[in-house]
Amino acid sequence: MSLSQTQRGLTIEDIPTESTFLEGLRGFSTDFDNWCNTEGERWLVLRLGLLEELADRAEAECRTGEAARLLSGALALDPLNEVFHRRLMSIYATQGRTTEALRMFKRLEVLLSTELDVRPERATLDLVRAIRARRQSRTLSVASGAADADRKAATESAFVAPSLEQSPSHPPTRYAKRGRLNIAYQVSGSGPIDVIWVPGWVSNLDFAWTHPRMAHIFQRLGSFARLIRFDKSGTGLSDRDVGSPTLGDRAEDIRAVMDAVGSERAALIGSSEAGGMSILFAATYPERTSALVLCGSYARGLWAKDYPWRPTVAETEEEIAEVERNWGGPFDLVDGAPSLADDPAEAEWFAGFLRASASPQDATALWRWGASTDVRSILGAIHVPTLILHRIGDRWARIEEGRFLAEHIDGAKLVELPGEDHVLWAGDTEKVLNEIRLFLTTVPRMPPPTRVLATILHMNVLISRPDTASSQHQGEDGIAGKPRNALAEEIRSYGGNTLTEAADLIVAAFESPTAAVRFAIVLVERFGKAGCVSRIGLHTGESERRGNDWTGVAINAAADVARHAEDDEILVSQTVKDLVVGSDFRLSKKKSTILKELPGTWTLHAVYRPSASILSR
Repeated sequence: MSLSQTQRGLTIEDIPTESTFLEGLRGFSTDFDNWCNTEGERWLVLRLGLLEELADRAEAECRTGEAARLLSGALALDPLNEVFHRRLMSIYATQGRTTEALRMFKRLEVLLSTELDVRPERATLDLVRAIRARRQSRTLSVASGAADADRKAATESAFVAPSLEQSPSHPPTRYAKRGRLNIAYQVSGSGPIDVIWVPGWVSNLDFAWTHPRMAHIFQRLGSFARLIRFDKSGTGLSDRDVGSPTLGDRAEDIRAVMDAVGSERAALIGSSEAGGMSILFAATYPERTSALVLCGSYARGLWAKDYPWRPTVAETEEEIAEVERNWGGPFDLVDGAPSLADDPAEAEWFAGFLRASASPQDATALWRWGASTDVRSILGAIHVPTLILHRIGDRWARIEEGRFLAEHIDGAKLVELPGEDHVLWAGDTEKVLNEIRLFLTTVPRMPPPTRVLATILHMNVLISRPDTASSQHQGEDGIAGKPRNALAEEIRSYGGNTLTEAADLIVAAFESPTAAVRFAIVLVERFGKAGCVSRIGLHTGESERRGNDWTGVAINAAADVARHAEDDEILVSQTVKDLVVGSDFRLSKKKSTILKELPGTWTLHAVYRPSASILSR
């Protein structure tokens, strides 16, 4: 059975309503029961999607009785779905059955408290207040014997249920701390799983709720999950003056918000530019990523011979210049949302959304930064369940880019959808939302992988002169004047783990490539003052982590990079260079070489080092 069957007159009687999949056949084996559980969840999502689509059609055709029956059937299958409750309460209110609508709210309130220990969402409370206000106005009108004119006025101001034409109240905005920065976030919905909505180019948490299509997406996601949204640093309601964040800094925004809301593990939904930071987070923190959903995403921002689907540098600069020239006015949606391109109201709304999300200078800087990202080299390090959704006619991110992601992420599922729109809130959003819900509610819960993405720092230390002053910094008490435990603590403060520490060698693994390079700059400066010569190599790659034991080719590759470094030089591999775009240090191409245990030829880059004292973590 598919959603297309609704075109042939499918009714609620055609939809299976049994609560347990293959109920009479359970108990033969554990494997069979587990399969039944997974398939049962999948069929439940499909049944709910069919019921919701039929209810949408019935409401559009003013068949409110049929819509109410369909929504009641959906609630019988999914009694904790607050969106279905609100829609049914709204229908009851339009039918004049306000008492029944309020009784339904009371039952919902008890159910949420008992099952989930949560209160109804703000949108539900706002709806209830509107229903009560309408009932009170009717009661007062009858009691006072209102005149015909008054009764007519009351009728004309009759209750109108919240719909896609009316934006619901948004949840409160809170702030998470990432170092000195404040990251704005909102939480809505109360489902059993956590979902992080990762923002793309620019965003504004509050303004997004004013768009009915966007608000509908948030409501649907919140019907089966706890939806966590945020404005990345430098945009929207978050701190704006943030310097030059890197892709790693963006990923740390996600972790800061998860920590603030108490989310141990969440599914990430990254659309368009947000795909890169979502990919990096999933590869670096698989223990905190239950699943990854990429919508209209891409692996590289600029054209390359082996990635020919993106604009060239010149084309990108032309796009940026056009954005800057027209900033503030109606935004041209012909590429991003062609189905809405002829609607002036949509263009005006999007222009307001952009103005509320970033300044012209910040917006163009973010566009240029996004075009500079390249995560192709880390796709193989993703080991969490991954869904890739891509519209076949997407004008901004070609379908070939979605296929590229699917080919390079192990086990990824690719769903090619009809349509030309790039943004999720345009076109047939229901197909997108149904695929997301089906995937996230049926994906098996897996133990965190032991393979993670890490940046390995390999530092060789040489004594430049055999005098007492410099030699005293080596030996059992530590290196470069730092006791061993103090150096290990400092490495931890940069998000690293000490793998090896000896008189002539330091090896450490870092979560963030930017933090690893910054710490390398600190080390070179410190060892230089101590009369020592250092040669440092850094490489970002996949490593096996089991407790305090780390293994993998990335460790050997970093040592090979260090072998090519000159005195007091920091060399990084191409992967590190790709992941630190936007950093406060410069890189210059030095040489191309072959690295042991890694395929192909690798370009190495030297780090131009500002003073360590001006680098902030």
